[in-house]
Amino acid sequence: MFARELQDLIIDQLHEDKEALFTCSLVSSWWLERARGSRFLDRPLVITSHSQDTEGFIELLFAPHSTLGRHIHYIWIDGPLKDSRMRGTPEDYVQLCRHIQDIIPHLPCVHALTFTHIVWNAIDEETKAHLRSLKGVTNLGWSTTVIDHLRDLILFTSENYLALESLEVDFIITGDNTEDGVLTLPPVFSPRFASLRAVKLYAQFNSTAPLFLPAPGNLLPLHNLHTLSLTAIGVQKNDMHLWASLLNAVGPVLKTLELHLYVRFTFNEGPQ
Repeated sequence: MFARELQDLIIDQLHEDKEALFTCSLVSSWWLERARGSRFLDRPLVITSHSQDTEGFIELLFAPHSTLGRHIHYIWIDGPLKDSRMRGTPEDYVQLCRHIQDIIPHLPCVHALTFTHIVWNAIDEETKAHLRSLKGVTNLGWSTTVIDHLRDLILFTSENYLALESLEVDFIITGDNTEDGVLTLPPVFSPRFASLRAVKLYAQFNSTAPLFLPAPGNLLPLHNLHTLSLTAIGVQKNDMHLWASLLNAVGPVLKTLELHLYVRFTFNEGPQ
């Protein structure tokens, strides 16, 4: 048999080839462990409400002597939300929550988590408790999510993922009625984003924009960020000074800045 280092090199070179990794897993118990590790190295486990997509994986996860769970580092929870009107049925969310509750206790090494196509209020409290248990998460994404209040997203994120280093918020639909970028939070709220260093935000004005715009206490530690990517849609010309203050708030440790502002102009007809 080849030296262990050479075996590792062979498997690492095949990490993009699913069929080859499957073949490698049949060689020996060591090759099985390495092939599984390589298979899920940078790929998410997608948890959906569809039985056909998830039940087979659950069977493997629950198999006697299974070590599959410790190789999963990235979870992608993909709900049934299609658009603001087609949000999925209660049965869809019952199934999705059951899958989350079945799978998460068997995944001890998760460090990346993404929520997408979800109505947050349709996720029951027991399932949210399982999501809170993922204390090792350092990379978190919220995408195409319906949530009543932006503060719910902030509170859930900051209170449960204390080791968070990277946060992405993309196309969040909220019921907030914010004005001038001010977001109302509980008086005792204290953000805990002590480890946060990278943020990517798709901001629709008066929706997710308050994450950055001046507000009591500064919700995100802009002075600690080394990477900031911001796309803002519907910026009003008269509010450009707010975005200027955002840039003034970033600290000297910032290394990468990507900024896209789409300004909304109003054209008045007739004499001024």
